[in-house]
Amino acid sequence: MEIVNEYNRVYEQSLFTKNQTYTNNRCVENEQVVETHKAIVNDAGSPIAIVGKNYNLVQNADIMPQFHEVILASNLDRTGMTKKLASLTEVLRQL
Repeated sequence: MEIVNEYNRVYEQSLFTKNQTYTNNRCVENEQVVETHKAIVNDAGSPIAIVGKNYNLVQNADIMPQFHEVILASNLDRTGMTKKLASLTEVLRQL
């Protein structure tokens, strides 16, 4: 079983604001990069989180196989043990 492919990858993306200024009754929009934060987006580009600029993104696909190996190598009784994958959005909808 390929554990790595079970997890959706997410990506870092710059965060922008739109500044609207009015001169002579005309609206002028300027985009500005938010230097203190960044967005975490899914593969469709939809934002799933806003984090600080120093946040270190770790992919589930990079870390979860180690947990699987530890569980499989342990003496845990895995009878009835299941794994459910859900996005944060799905979890919040259930609340």
